Amino acid sequence: EISNGSSSKKKKEQYKYLKRRTSGEMLEVFETDNIMKYCAEAFEVLSTPLYLSITFALCSMYFIVTGIQFWMTEYLIQIMNIDPVLVVIIFSFTSITASLAGVIIGGIFADKYGGYKGKNSVKAMKLCLAFGFVAFVFAFPIGFLFTLVYVTTLLWAFLFFGAAIIPVATGIMISSVRREYQTASSSISQLIFNLLGYFASPILTGFIVDSFENKRTGFIWGIRIIFWWVIISLILIVISFILVYKKYEKEGEDEMSLDEEKMMDEMSDMMKIQIQKR
Repeated sequence: EISNGSSSKKKKEQYKYLKRRTSGEMLEVFETDNIMKYCAEAFEVLSTPLYLSITFALCSMYFIVTGIQFWMTEYLIQIMNIDPVLVVIIFSFTSITASLAGVIIGGIFADKYGGYKGKNSVKAMKLCLAFGFVAFVFAFPIGFLFTLVYVTTLLWAFLFFGAAIIPVATGIMISSVRREYQTASSSISQLIFNLLGYFASPILTGFIVDSFENKRTGFIWGIRIIFWWVIISLILIVISFILVYKKYEKEGEDEMSLDEEKMMDEMSDMMKIQIQKR
């Protein structure tokens, strides 16, 4: 009886060991498969020129916005000698109202012109070009003006038209890749935005400011570089427009492609429902 009890105990321990080992191996295989799948999706996403141009255009916009948030209040206080309390109130009002209004108006215009999928992305890119050009016109003189009224007025207009680009460009960026790759495209774009936009902006502009012996001159040139960075955004938007135009105008892509895309989306939704039922 004692021997039978000890043998059954050993069998249980062996069973638990094998179960842990098997589950660990299955988990390792599952994680490896996920990594390989993500790498394949990332390769497909990064092989899409339109996705890259739009992503880096948005990244340069976030670069500008971060630089404005980081340096603008300090610039108004130290270079233009404005009262700090007044600066905080005016800058908060300007940045909040302009950005919010711009995003709403940009989304309304995009919906009015048919959205940003298929052939309608040509119209959407024209909107981005128009908004980007107007934003450039308002941004360029800011570094040469030292009157609060002029600077805040131009800043409000710049933030408004810059924010109007974001919902349109984001929609084009998402729809530029196939639906099954959109999760990977979202994570990759966020990585790019954080590294080359939010993180790079204060470092690069801070380096420019510190490279001048005269602090006032460094601040002025730092602000100029921030606002002139819109040139890079505008160039990337032009490239994106050319890519979209070639894709849908030169290749003769018509409304049939939209029907096919809708059909693929419906099929994908049906497959998800079937999987959930199972």
